[in-house]
Amino acid sequence: MITIFISAEHTYTWGHYLATSGVRLASEIQFVPYGQKVDVKAIPAGTAIFTDIDRLVLGQKTAAAKIHDRIIRSRPDIRVLNSPSGSLRRYDLLSTLYERGINRFTVYRADQDWKKARLPVFVRIADDHSAPRTQLISQVDDAEGEIQRLRGWERWKRSAKSKPDGDSAPKTPGVKLYDDAAAISLPRDNSLMGVLCRVRRRWHPRNDILVCEFAATADRDGLYHKFGAFVVGQRIIPAHLWYSEHWVVKFSSSRQDAVYLNKEMEYMRTNPHAEQLLKVCALANIQFGRIDYSLDRTGRIAVWEINSNPQILPNIADPVLAANREASNDLFAAEFRNALAGLTIPPAVRSGEESGLVIGAV
Repeated sequence: MITIFISAEHTYTWGHYLATSGVRLASEIQFVPYGQKVDVKAIPAGTAIFTDIDRLVLGQKTAAAKIHDRIIRSRPDIRVLNSPSGSLRRYDLLSTLYERGINRFTVYRADQDWKKARLPVFVRIADDHSAPRTQLISQVDDAEGEIQRLRGWERWKRSAKSKPDGDSAPKTPGVKLYDDAAAISLPRDNSLMGVLCRVRRRWHPRNDILVCEFAATADRDGLYHKFGAFVVGQRIIPAHLWYSEHWVVKFSSSRQDAVYLNKEMEYMRTNPHAEQLLKVCALANIQFGRIDYSLDRTGRIAVWEINSNPQILPNIADPVLAANREASNDLFAAEFRNALAGLTIPPAVRSGEESGLVIGAV
């Protein structure tokens, strides 16, 4: 079995996959929402995956770390992927990659001396996996104005002026990222801690706001690109390669004609960056998630993030687009299914250890 710890409101990432390509594995996967009481002894043997690492705040993070540590200590028949306290979040990951010379750009918290950043920059929320919150900014005063706008509840008031180019790009028709009909329903944590955590995730002081240096990755034709590859244990599984005229590369505005679909298939078949990505994941102490990255103009990887609860497969409503992407989606789905199937098998049991601890709310 695979036990996935997840935020109750973010299970949509798995819904479409488990209803389609992953349906044969659906019975082997159980979801445990953060905030639910957990009997460590009752967790099925196999694998436990801690997702939504960036979204854990306040007591949820502390309790999730206790669950993680007790599984490690008391359940040798469960392998554990990701650590609520030990896996690097976006800021720490990007800072570490810059210090190690892997990335050539860095990131600052807004309460740091970010004004030494190399311009242009963009501003985003540290725990946000949707998109940057601004366009590219070439003036320090403009960046400070965006930081002020994003503080506290202002993060939800995104004006058209502040949207990055990719958000306003023409959209590919027939694409739905989230399939509500296939969503997985989990009980919401309505305890005081659950409510406080939801409030905290919407309220951001300066240290929750990031100022990111821009890394130019456009090719000679002026197209930007983004690779997406999953890490599942010790395996790297290429998922997509998208091209766009806009620096914020999203599926909904990416090129979907034959030449780019062929490039994507070549990437997925060859998996050319697997060794480098495994090193990045080792630095991040992340064993499950999707690495979003590009190649800079010298051919070096530029890592944007590792999302521990990524969308597995998009739901494509347009039949022509779905048919065009069938080969790449099927290739990824098969490799991903095989990797998950391996996780359902319990690891070798170490002798002399006890299991079965009951702890409070995650």
